[in-house]
Amino acid sequence: MRNRWSVVCLFAFLLFAPLAAHGQKVSLDEVWWKLSEEPCLRSIVEKRDAELGMLIYLLHSRHRYHYPLRDFCFNGKSFTREEIQGFMDKWSYIKEKKKKTRSSPPTFNLRFMVVDGLPLLIYVDRDGPAFEAGLRRGDLLMSLDGTRFRGMNQALKLFSLPPGRVATIAFWRDGITRHTEVDTRVSRTPTYRMYRFGSYVYLEVNELRMDYQRIRHDLRRAYLDFPFSGIILDFQGCIGGYVYEAELVSGWFLGDTTNYLETVPTKNTYFQEVQTLTIKDHLLEQTLKSVPLVVLVSRDTFSACEIIAGAVQHHKRALLIGSRTGGKGTILTPFDWTAGRKLFLATSLWYTPNGTTVEDRGLDPDLGPESHPEVIEKFRNTCDDACDLLEHPEMQTAFYLLDRMQ
Repeated sequence: MRNRWSVVCLFAFLLFAPLAAHGQKVSLDEVWWKLSEEPCLRSIVEKRDAELGMLIYLLHSRHRYHYPLRDFCFNGKSFTREEIQGFMDKWSYIKEKKKKTRSSPPTFNLRFMVVDGLPLLIYVDRDGPAFEAGLRRGDLLMSLDGTRFRGMNQALKLFSLPPGRVATIAFWRDGITRHTEVDTRVSRTPTYRMYRFGSYVYLEVNELRMDYQRIRHDLRRAYLDFPFSGIILDFQGCIGGYVYEAELVSGWFLGDTTNYLETVPTKNTYFQEVQTLTIKDHLLEQTLKSVPLVVLVSRDTFSACEIIAGAVQHHKRALLIGSRTGGKGTILTPFDWTAGRKLFLATSLWYTPNGTTVEDRGLDPDLGPESHPEVIEKFRNTCDDACDLLEHPEMQTAFYLLDRMQ
């Protein structure tokens, strides 16, 4: 029997390896000129098949595998459209442009990956209906309204319920099958949350989506309210985001230094240093670079969040607590493909500053979670609206370490 924790496939958002910030456009004249060099592809040029021609060109000139043009041919003819799409690696994908609607779709405010056909929760929003119903990260969902989950597509379909419904979900936790009822409603999942625990700040980041200014603003307000003496940066369940934002956030805690190494085969650049980005802030600059910092990671920590975690670990700025991360060492670049569609293509690989790859390996934490019950009593009266977080061994370990760093 397969290991229950082996990942069969990921929720759609988890396919986002670190992203370049902006899409790129390619001239069709450039595409036709390049494809005409390979005799078996000239029929595509003659037909002016822009969709297929652009796909071949990008896989040849931009993809990190740098496919030769002849690889798209067999016996003097080009492969079919479906066969050529099969050249994309597991992280590259096609995104259809969404039609504008007057209302947002309902959501359970959770994210999951599929393990042996069943959704394993990797994030549950604290203000969402799933959290209110008692579901938590790490729960394995068994069925919804009596229908057993069987793979990704069926899970997505079952979760597409109209607002106002009450869904009965069976889930497995601590060796016991439990049941709960979830009210579906229209809501939005935040990309980050911040709480105060005594003199410490807890920052939970779920996705790096150009929110660095808002996060920094909230950190400034927190520091003006109380000069915090430690930060817990929680990347558990972080699906990644933009490389640019990872470089900025790393710069907050590290200053000017090497953030990661990047290899771009199509440009013949290998293990090139990429520096952190810094913004002058006289109030927070020295504080963020010197205040004790711990980072929480898990098997559902991916890509851009792994870049930050790998950098602060390498430069000995912070300890990583938790379990090995997800291992997304690929950077995607979006390209305008056809009308209404973008092609997100794996264009490069990134490595930690010492040249270690994380692709399919992940980052190893410095410490595993340990139980420290005394932490619960110490922070029970200063935990804002997030006292339940004190029950997690990862959080107890983080507070224990911060206390010892003072």
